[in-house]
Amino acid sequence: MKKRWRIALVGVSLALVAAACGGSSDGGSDTGSDAASDVSAGALPKATSTSAAAEESFDENATLRFAYRVSPTTGLDPAKASSSFDMTTLALVYDRLVHVNNAGDPEPGLAESWSFVDGDTALELKLRPDVVFQDGEPFTADAVKISLDRNRGATFEQSAVKSDLAMVESVEVVDPLTVKLVFKAGVPGGPLPLVLSDRAGMIASPKALQRPDFDQVGGGAGMYKPVEFIVANKLVAERWDGYWAPETVKAARVELTFNPDSNTRLNGLRSGQFDIVEIDPAQRAEADSAGLATIGGKSLLFYHLHLNRADPQVANEGGAPGAQHGHRPRGAGAGHDRRRGGARRAAVPSRATGPTTPTSPPIPTSMIPRAPRRCWPPPGCRRATSCPPSSRRCRSTPRSPRSSKPS
Repeated sequence: MKKRWRIALVGVSLALVAAACGGSSDGGSDTGSDAASDVSAGALPKATSTSAAAEESFDENATLRFAYRVSPTTGLDPAKASSSFDMTTLALVYDRLVHVNNAGDPEPGLAESWSFVDGDTALELKLRPDVVFQDGEPFTADAVKISLDRNRGATFEQSAVKSDLAMVESVEVVDPLTVKLVFKAGVPGGPLPLVLSDRAGMIASPKALQRPDFDQVGGGAGMYKPVEFIVANKLVAERWDGYWAPETVKAARVELTFNPDSNTRLNGLRSGQFDIVEIDPAQRAEADSAGLATIGGKSLLFYHLHLNRADPQVANEGGAPGAQHGHRPRGAGAGHDRRRGGARRAAVPSRATGPTTPTSPPIPTSMIPRAPRRCWPPPGCRRATSCPPSSRRCRSTPRSPRSSKPS
């Protein structure tokens, strides 16, 4: 019986390790209870050689059990996928026009080649021949146009990825295996090949798109064909023998379980419930100490903060939360502009932009709006704001409007 590896992923994708994970010879029933002691981070080959080292012991009938943090809440429709986290799930079912390697460079996918034409005002893609979708429909330029027009919002206004293709004015079919994406006037299209390596470049079968349950059953030309999908629960998919690069499809079956709790995922790995889980970087030491193999790598993932400018506490004169209450940014000295707009302008760059480091709590408590402070001038001062801060008398909770002095 072949040994089942148990691996904790630290920021790497399923595609990177699917080829590296062996399974039991019975297709996955063995929990591999001794794997934790046999395979450790030190015993695991480096990421650059993991696939080659595991190839000899790989079981082509294996079931890969992977626990991931995010479920596609909108189903298996790439045009509805509002989060890049959905890529891990959708990339099993759908192939993309362009692939991207570990260095972040574009590589051929469903498009064998591409070039900028017409004075760099359009991108022309030569499509891979003899490709079929999982429902048997042929992969052609017409099918690509249907998906791209849908993804960019031309035929599907609710597309969640239309902003990714905002530079495209039109999609033209040149011949059965050539498609041309024409850019909007004056809008550069240089990033487009890499854009087509994400959800915007996923191509669905035109026939599958007509199904009322398309977002539940999918219909792509990817490596695996869905057999069961439950939102926020799991995706079960089986190897599709018609994939154009069959040597890249290793495991016979993938069971993708969605669980947002990192501790639960790690515990499931330790108990043998899963073969691979995604963990938080802070858990790597715990996984290493448990004798689990860990793989870490670079990622294009980033976190960003959106300020709700519709909220009056944010929108006024620059948008620093709480600034309308007179809160000054921490560290502001005597020379700081005490006007409310000045406080906001100083607070936003120092708290919400530029290179940052993780904080705990994620949002500083000083940014959370609090009750206004009411201050009264000491004797000899006409206005509280013109007196030294140490001489002011303030309350965090406003008094009754009938009273003008603190008790």
